Amino acid sequence: MQKDLKFKENSLFIKSQNELKTRLQNIIKTALFYLFRIFPINKKKIVFQCFKGMGYLDNPKYIHMQIINEGLDIECVWITKSQYINQFPNSIRLVPFNTIRAIYELATAKIWIDNCRKESNVKKRKKQYYIETWHNGISLKKVEKSVESKLSKEYLKGAKNDSLLVDVFISNSEFATKRYKKDFWYNGKILESGLPRNDLFFENEMTKSHIRKKVLNYFNIEHNTKILLYAPTFRKDFNVDVYLKDLSSVMQALHNRFGGKWISLVHLHPNISYKSECLDYNYDFINANNYHDFQELLMCSDVLLTDYSSTMFEFSFEQKPVFLFMSDFKEYKNDRDFEIDLSELPYPIANNLNELNEIITTFDEQNYRSDLSLFLKKLGIKEKGKASQLIVEEIKKELNK
Repeated sequence: MQKDLKFKENSLFIKSQNELKTRLQNIIKTALFYLFRIFPINKKKIVFQCFKGMGYLDNPKYIHMQIINEGLDIECVWITKSQYINQFPNSIRLVPFNTIRAIYELATAKIWIDNCRKESNVKKRKKQYYIETWHNGISLKKVEKSVESKLSKEYLKGAKNDSLLVDVFISNSEFATKRYKKDFWYNGKILESGLPRNDLFFENEMTKSHIRKKVLNYFNIEHNTKILLYAPTFRKDFNVDVYLKDLSSVMQALHNRFGGKWISLVHLHPNISYKSECLDYNYDFINANNYHDFQELLMCSDVLLTDYSSTMFEFSFEQKPVFLFMSDFKEYKNDRDFEIDLSELPYPIANNLNELNEIITTFDEQNYRSDLSLFLKKLGIKEKGKASQLIVEEIKKELNK
């Protein structure tokens, strides 16, 4: 009894110490944002950040690529963690994540570009411009205000602060626009440009063929092989036990329905990619988490297998088959619940492996494409392959003010 009491006291003390440390760090970071206002804003500098310090990917990557393609005279700075530095082109100046230097760059840049929330200690100056590209265009699960009771106080504080700082949110659909207004504590400008990362799906066939060859060569896959991309999302406890560990019967079902030789690439959500090594890989079950551009994997794959991930919607732009495996449906629904009624989805859903193999084997492509077309129309999709161009035009307008 005394040991249990002492353990609880120690745990409370450690928690209290950690909370105090976090508060002190936030105070110091906020003070630095104000201190660095003694330096002028560099009217030709843009600071990029992605998934809180992760690599050269997602919407910010494709905006930067457009800036380079147009040959614009802009100083591009990217805040990142050290393990990702080899991903970046030489045209970007890299700055370590969560450092005093990173705060200085943010405090003196004309434009910020991010794909997720900035922390509550971040402060913006009046003449700075913040483009929030967000990492989900259309999302099956409820987010932000709709699940406010399930989010930490620290996250909510940062999210609300972020929405106050944002000058424009990027949207790819009427669905996303409505959600920003409903759930993101945001009443400002929304640019329905599409998402820059999705421009890839509208490239010409020569460009797509080149990227597919690059992906196949990276994984040493024969060029006549068909690809199943298995991309489950994360759970609140970051547990991977619900993931499929053996896809051999699924690969056989794909062969029976579509013919050809199949191989599976497995890519986990960025929040849980560090656990990718926990899965058992073999010659036809390949860990693809080290491939830095998930969008290229989507574009090159023939079939997507996921659960509740928003990747299902973006993969649909090319009208390729999507299958959903929801073995923990009740638990997941109780945790996050859904913004879209599952009965409205055009994608076949399985609750166990036998059902999954059955829906693959009996897949009706004609009905699927018809249902998918009606579903995407209902969402009010704005994607036309011009998102990067439209956002860079927005950037040029702001820089020329």
